[in-house]
Amino acid sequence: MADEDKFTDIDGKAIFLECQTHSSFCREFTVSAPKVSLRRVMVYTCSVWLVAYIIFFITENTAVLSGAIFVTLVGMMLHIHFVKIDHETLLIIGSLGVQVSSSYASGERAPPSSR
Repeated sequence: MADEDKFTDIDGKAIFLECQTHSSFCREFTVSAPKVSLRRVMVYTCSVWLVAYIIFFITENTAVLSGAIFVTLVGMMLHIHFVKIDHETLLIIGSLGVQVSSSYASGERAPPSSR
């Protein structure tokens, strides 16, 4: 694909398409979403903990710190839940069929399915 082609998902977020031709009868298309940046995760985590420590120093209530742990963990779980598919691959082999495989943000890989 040309470098100037830009693709987006249904929500308008950038996605990447990679096309490979293995032979005249075999093509592979891979659609990938950008990875989560470590900077973004650190900013959210530090923000939650900074607010929690400020509230803790004002109130001297340790439940605030426990709540910050809970908010951080729930935030990470929600992120993994809503950012499901990391990349999908579509392998097309002439006269044999189509094979689809998926890799999820949690690290799990779906077994290839033939169509």
